[in-house]
Amino acid sequence: MANSTYASVISELFHCLSEIVVAHLWQSLMILVLIAAMTHLLKRLSADIKTSLWMHGLVLSILLPVLSSVFIPQSPDLVASSIKFAEIQHDEVSLSIQSQNKQIRAESGLIQGSDVGSIVQNETRVLAYLLVLLLVIMIFGTAKRLVGLVIAWSSTQDLIGGGIRVPTARYLKDYPQLGKTKLLKSYDITSPMVVGYMEPVILFPANLLEDLEAQDIENILYHELGHIKRSDIWFSLLQRLITCLFWWNPLLTIFNKQINLNRELACDEFAARQTGDSSSYAQSLLNSVKVGLEHNPLVHGVSMFNKKKQLFIRIEGILDMENSSHLRGKKLGSLLGLSLVVLTSTVVLQSAPFAKVGLEGSLVEQASHIATDAMNQDDAELLVAAVQANRISVIESLINDGANINTPLFGDGTPLIVAVRKGNLAMVEKLIELGANPNQASRGDGNPLIIAAARNEQDIAELLLRQGAEVDAIVKGDETALINASRRGHLDMVKFLVSNNADVNLGVKVNEMRGSEYRSPYNQASSQKIRDYLVSEGAEAQAAM
Repeated sequence: MANSTYASVISELFHCLSEIVVAHLWQSLMILVLIAAMTHLLKRLSADIKTSLWMHGLVLSILLPVLSSVFIPQSPDLVASSIKFAEIQHDEVSLSIQSQNKQIRAESGLIQGSDVGSIVQNETRVLAYLLVLLLVIMIFGTAKRLVGLVIAWSSTQDLIGGGIRVPTARYLKDYPQLGKTKLLKSYDITSPMVVGYMEPVILFPANLLEDLEAQDIENILYHELGHIKRSDIWFSLLQRLITCLFWWNPLLTIFNKQINLNRELACDEFAARQTGDSSSYAQSLLNSVKVGLEHNPLVHGVSMFNKKKQLFIRIEGILDMENSSHLRGKKLGSLLGLSLVVLTSTVVLQSAPFAKVGLEGSLVEQASHIATDAMNQDDAELLVAAVQANRISVIESLINDGANINTPLFGDGTPLIVAVRKGNLAMVEKLIELGANPNQASRGDGNPLIIAAARNEQDIAELLLRQGAEVDAIVKGDETALINASRRGHLDMVKFLVSNNADVNLGVKVNEMRGSEYRSPYNQASSQKIRDYLVSEGAEAQAAM
């Protein structure tokens, strides 16, 4: 039981992990498309508001899949205790059949050597390996990026320690916030940046301080102060942490790119408003590029320059400020962000399969269901082995102890299907007497009448029909009893089924790899005699479609 239970748990964990990964991808795509549409339609939105929208979208793309997959959160301790409780509950139920199970294994040797058992074990082993592989890849990727964050933090501290203090009195004399912020000159960077979480510091490249005009330096400092005022350093850290944890989602790159670009545009707008001259500020950016523009070393900070292509977009945005008015403001940005959260949450959560967790019962009940399913598979495996060994006394004992005689075992079917396949008429009679359902189907194994028809077991088919088997029952993937008898060339069985009111024109549409196919008793007949007989009974001459 424990092996089957843990196999079920592994399967559930693998399914849950893959479901969350897929949910992250498609929900991130949905949010990305939604924000792109909003920013395209509302072209007058300021960069500040666009940054807020993209940041809301990034956080939402991370939280929403978790909320939609696990609507009612449970603690890991509760999950473990729930499964343990279910296992203990099953053990108490199955104590009375433990000795009998051992006897079956010892005398028949069928279960230990059963192909089904090895198939289940192999499938469980493959799922376990895949689960471990996925977790190792995810953990390794996250650990690698976290190490990168630590290295970046260390590099940032070295830059701050190696910076040369520059008196701020010579710059922005009328801007009091600059007096509270350190301005450091550094020979190790190529772009101005804000670093430091608790005490923000402006790092300025030494070559820019030496080569730029005072007005250009002042304009750039306004830009960096915009970062400090907006607390961009903290949002940048949040982006880095999210990327570390969810690095496997390629759509996060687009979110981060839009956030970074609009963050710089927002600070450009702030600086341009402070200087009162957009053209002058745009010229300062161009002058800075002439001095040199390269990638900065890996640091924890918000850099002013990254790529020339983005710089040209920023300059166009700054110059556009003179010709158009933009909707701006923190309240508007928060309102649009909240609207985005509500809209996407409503769409996704309404389509989420809540029935999986929380709405049909507690997690304790779900864990009990997992253990119960595993117990049923154990019982089905024992019953099938007993049928194959023709051990009626064992079957009766198992049923008396609570085994469900109608539980299908993958690869074998129900105990009744197994008995029919063996052509054991006496066992078929006994199983029906013990409560076996003659119409219980098993995907891939048909139902008892289909197996009897395929194997030309007319005595068994007659018994099944007397006990209520449906002559025209359709099993997906296995068609009907008449189609199977016709395909196998059993003319006597075909006549017997038709005499018991089987529909000679009842066909089934089957989806195969090569496309859909229509199967009927006529077009599946393996001989002309069967086709002639079916036509004489009113069958239409249909070709396979």
